[in-house]
Amino acid sequence: MDVSAFDFRPAELTELLVGFAAIAKAIDVEPRLHQEDEVAQTPDGIVKMHEGMIGPTFRVRVHLRAGDNVLSDLATLESAFGVSEVLDPDGSVRLRHVRPQPAAS
Repeated sequence: MDVSAFDFRPAELTELLVGFAAIAKAIDVEPRLHQEDEVAQTPDGIVKMHEGMIGPTFRVRVHLRAGDNVLSDLATLESAFGVSEVLDPDGSVRLRHVRPQPAAS
């Protein structure tokens, strides 16, 4: 099982905070800590979680500023950082890694 697309490593967090500061009125950071022995029950049995990622990660939620260019700036930042957004009902934006799409056969 892969690490969640919403989890960012410490160095990635720093880049995101600097990059998104210009369009954010607030940035919420949720620290997480992955243990080497974490497992999850799935229909296929017990599997290791967060394979290859041990230690702290962070989840990031951005509350956007109001303004004419905020959405275009958001799109530019998403492209630059390889992230996409999930819009939450409260108007905040959760950031996640863009996963490569499987090649069409």
